[in-house]
Amino acid sequence: MHIMALTQPCPRGWLNELDQSSRGYTQAEFWKSLARTCERGLLDAVFIADIMGIYDSYKGSWQPAVQHGVQAPHDDATLVAATMAAVTDKLCFGVTWNTSLQSPYNTARTFTSLDHLTNGRIGWNIVTGYVKNVEDNGMGQLLSHDERYAQADEFMDVVYKLWEHSWEDDAVVRDRVRRMHADPSKVHEIHHKGKYYSVKGPHMCEPSRQRTPVLLQAGGSPRGLAFGGKHAEALFTINPTPEKAAESVRKARQAAVAAGRDPSDVKVLAGVCLIVGRTTAEADEKYRAAREAISLDAAFTLFGGWTGVDLSAYDPDDLIETIKSDGMQAVIKNFTYVDPGRAWRVRDFGEWLKGGTLAPDIVGSVKEVADELERWMRVAGVDGFMVQPYTTPGSHEDLVNLVIPELQARGLFRTEYEGDTFRERLTGADPRLPQRHPAKRLAIGSGRT
Repeated sequence: MHIMALTQPCPRGWLNELDQSSRGYTQAEFWKSLARTCERGLLDAVFIADIMGIYDSYKGSWQPAVQHGVQAPHDDATLVAATMAAVTDKLCFGVTWNTSLQSPYNTARTFTSLDHLTNGRIGWNIVTGYVKNVEDNGMGQLLSHDERYAQADEFMDVVYKLWEHSWEDDAVVRDRVRRMHADPSKVHEIHHKGKYYSVKGPHMCEPSRQRTPVLLQAGGSPRGLAFGGKHAEALFTINPTPEKAAESVRKARQAAVAAGRDPSDVKVLAGVCLIVGRTTAEADEKYRAAREAISLDAAFTLFGGWTGVDLSAYDPDDLIETIKSDGMQAVIKNFTYVDPGRAWRVRDFGEWLKGGTLAPDIVGSVKEVADELERWMRVAGVDGFMVQPYTTPGSHEDLVNLVIPELQARGLFRTEYEGDTFRERLTGADPRLPQRHPAKRLAIGSGRT
């Protein structure tokens, strides 16, 4: 069972007296302590979520997001990863990074640098961006949904050429006699010219241990799934039940095969929220307190950020079905999975979203939570879980101190780390991408530095 723990450098759940993120997210020691906890629990990785832009759909303003601390304020995920990596040796890190709002050349340098500094413990959660107000802040134009993925496909071609094909493994010679640090004949320009990018190269950095970071992705649309099947080594899915998750696993494997890869090349992790206590009653109380600490306004702000739909225009008792919006209809479809016979109202929607995610809640004693995770593995065929927190660091501490020992006792989770790099941890194989990955099949121009 692979387990990654999500966190985010912003004040998540800050009204809950058990949550320390509001003051902690700006403090290095907060992140160092969380890293030590997760490494002690032998987790695969800490997954650091990130956004660019402040949610401003609800009430047509960014002010609710700032007032309620809905992913605002927000610090840089790459710097948090570097801080956490500095006090750990084995724990890996998945860092969210946006293809729509960054240049591929700088992206390649950032992730090679992180991979160097962590000795191969870095992954990239590839996102295409969705917060419209980035355009008001000089970060470029947000394209339509499917075109963002077309742009991202070309973006990946560029970074693959830089990571995999620009520097040969033996380019760096450090030869004092010849006064040659690197052999220019073994460093290559990539000469990429496409619809969205023109990049000459060469790459700024010598190859890191993994060359290409572990590639993570969570696209659930048909276009996003095709992108993930082509590029991703781990796909995250959010489904209300293990039966529905089984469909996502099947589709992910099919997408990999359609891209010319082996179905086993893509690990599928189910997003879940764990609320665990030493007793069921203790877990129920934690769950109640966590959800009471999130207002409907905060939930609606989050939803508006995801979909662009402003729920302030509707009465809390309006039926969801009466709201006409392409974005809303897609989410409504997901809710029919949860309770097909229920008449969902705007108020119900907000209550459901108080967890800050659409991931299902698993609430109970240690045994009950472990039983449910085991059932998901058996029924859905997932490779593990992306565990999302209600409180930070409390949810992570409960995972490490309570759930992990029970999973280890059942033989479902490691008792020591295997492999040194993120890719070795995830696949049990080489630190480098396999030869059948699309990154390996690209050609670059013949120009030399």
